[in-house]
Amino acid sequence: MQQYSQRPSCPIPLTALPCPENSQYQLCGSVCPATCNDQAAPNNCSSPCMETCQCNEGFVLDAGKCIHKACCGCEFQGHLYAPGEQFWGDSTCTRRCVCDPQSRQVSCQATGCRTGEQCRVENGIQNCYPSSYRTCSASGDPHYTSFHIAVSFTRAVEVRVYGVNIMVSRDYPGRFLDAVIQTNFHLIITFDWQGQVTLTAPSTYTSAMCSLCGNFNGDKGDELIMKDGRAAPNATAFGQSWQVAEMFDCTEADNALSCPARSHYKLCMHTCDMKCITIAGLARCFEGCQCERGLASDGEACVSLDACGCTTYEGQYLQVDGTSLASVPFSTTLSFSPAGGIAPVCLPSGSLTCTPHWCPSRRPCGLRNSMRGCYAKRHPCLVAPGQLLSTFDGFSGAAPISGAHDVSRVCEQNTTSWFRFVLESWQWQPDARHVAMVYMILSAVFIATDTEGTAWVNGQEVLLPTSINAELSLTRSQQGMVVQWMEKVEAHLNATGVLEVTANGSYAAQLCGACGNFNGDSMDDLMACGGRPASNTQEVLASWVAEDFSSSW
Repeated sequence: MQQYSQRPSCPIPLTALPCPENSQYQLCGSVCPATCNDQAAPNNCSSPCMETCQCNEGFVLDAGKCIHKACCGCEFQGHLYAPGEQFWGDSTCTRRCVCDPQSRQVSCQATGCRTGEQCRVENGIQNCYPSSYRTCSASGDPHYTSFHIAVSFTRAVEVRVYGVNIMVSRDYPGRFLDAVIQTNFHLIITFDWQGQVTLTAPSTYTSAMCSLCGNFNGDKGDELIMKDGRAAPNATAFGQSWQVAEMFDCTEADNALSCPARSHYKLCMHTCDMKCITIAGLARCFEGCQCERGLASDGEACVSLDACGCTTYEGQYLQVDGTSLASVPFSTTLSFSPAGGIAPVCLPSGSLTCTPHWCPSRRPCGLRNSMRGCYAKRHPCLVAPGQLLSTFDGFSGAAPISGAHDVSRVCEQNTTSWFRFVLESWQWQPDARHVAMVYMILSAVFIATDTEGTAWVNGQEVLLPTSINAELSLTRSQQGMVVQWMEKVEAHLNATGVLEVTANGSYAAQLCGACGNFNGDSMDDLMACGGRPASNTQEVLASWVAEDFSSSW
């Protein structure tokens, strides 16, 4: 009797389980429910009914969810495609098709792969892919190898893609052993933070390139073509013709590459070999520093294999005892939620553990240089000539100005972090928009920019984007001109003459100028030059006229 009393537990009825949205429980529902691809269903469904979740009227089953019929895509040759989805209608990439969201019908046009592409399937996806790739490499010792020929010259690498600048600098090393930038048009750029840069271009760019890397036409005989189209008499003239910015910390041509301890110089080493983590690398070798036998690179030094660190779930490498704020949103208090407040820590055993982490109120969690951490707050000051002045601390008022004014500067000039911003604005006619010039003065650099998108550095016009040195850059965005000095200060000037200056918290209570003292108190921003009180923002601006910038407008 005891055997029979231990009856197996019955399955939980479906009424106790939630049905998907837009569906309801049915004790006897169809085993052939309506779907977006009804044409693939049997003509007659003779199977008995079953307990199930059935979609409501007007909804059909799609990928386990009940969606409205109007959201269904298109059926084409037995396959279902989402609304707006583009695909190839044949196996040779000669018909490009799209699913019309309105008619739910497929329309196709005759097309084909571009020159330098082949129709094939990669990772289960049919598409036109480059038929081949070529690699240009540069190393900081300084050598570079073009797509066809090897020469020697000082390195200069700058990348702009998708309308933005992506900077990976040796002065701001990452916590990954190699940086890899890959675009959807199959361009791949790598940097190992030790001076080794590679650019791999697809065959679709054959004969369409120009720069230090050559023209990518397969002919080694015409590599040394200068920017003006003439053949270079030597490598030095060739490199100088493609220079876009002055580099102050280049390695001297006759100096040997300096290698870290426990490593040695090697003319031909594989950059992805003997590292604490494995990454997909290129087959060819490069000049660089290779760790001694039995050691591996952890990104900063050569260590024994048992001293290698850990790899997070996001693929970020951590040294032993290292921690990361890279991908976790952290609380600004000591109360932690399940969604954040936990940072991974790498143990000597090579395993990860998690520990609470919090950011102080004045240094909230944020992203800088693609790295998450606790950073000082940034505060903008806005000057719209003829309209508005809004200080760092949030006080605002009218700004009917013309001429040159000190917008913001560090009060104490004898500091390494000193800067000065001067805004010069004028109107050609009373109703015309303001035209402006912005001047940024540092200890050894003078920058001038205008509303037309032109920039000068120390009196010489420069092409944008450009890096003046490792700390200072000039770029152009959709909003206008951008001047950025490390993580300290940033200025935006748009086409209408509006200037926005942003400083980080390290400048608190250290600034002078029309933008205020940046002490967190807006009540003392009505202060004229010299410390005397002002009655309005007009008086403040009038007191901060930049007399050493005599304007003729």
